[in-house]
Amino acid sequence: MTLGVEVAGLWLSYGAVAALDDLSFTLAGGRIYGLLGRNGSGKTSLLSVLAGFRKASGGTVLVGGQPVFENPRSTRRVCFIRETGDTGDRDERVRDALYTAARLRPGWDRDYADALVEQVLIIDNGRLVLQDETEALRARGADVTGPAAVVDRFVAGRTVLRERQLGATKSAMVYGGLDQRHRRQAREAGLDLGPVALQDLFVHLTQPPGGPR
Repeated sequence: MTLGVEVAGLWLSYGAVAALDDLSFTLAGGRIYGLLGRNGSGKTSLLSVLAGFRKASGGTVLVGGQPVFENPRSTRRVCFIRETGDTGDRDERVRDALYTAARLRPGWDRDYADALVEQVLIIDNGRLVLQDETEALRARGADVTGPAAVVDRFVAGRTVLRERQLGATKSAMVYGGLDQRHRRQAREAGLDLGPVALQDLFVHLTQPPGGPR
């Protein structure tokens, strides 16, 4: 049986500091989710509340439809491993963890694991910035590559997450405003379109105002 998670109006404070600020989201059971955020954004605080390690200052948290804090029926079905685990160090990527699991566990179903990954939640300063399917996020933008002058004309007026150039060839990652018509125009202009990198999208969405791009 898989457990869903329901969070409504969640906040957590350490004295005068709000670690989590009015978070609300729902996670269906039987999926693998990615939680992204900068250092100090509230990731560990959120997971600690979900695992019943900390009591929320306000709001509700249900795991499998049950309150989790000081509820043995819930906490005995939750495992929260901080820093390290049996798959590697804390900097290991999800794909690396899944690869290791497939090697070590004969009954591992790789296709099923791939199908379960990667709705993404992004939090910043204790607030939910974005929650969406991984592929839907990637579809919001594109990595545009081609002759520098053609790339510059195509991305003019768009949100550019990063730019790279090698000789006469340029790559620009853009976010938002790319429908099928725009993608067709790019290809007709001789430009190659690749998926937007989640890391670049994450940096863009959590960039402090006035900070470097």
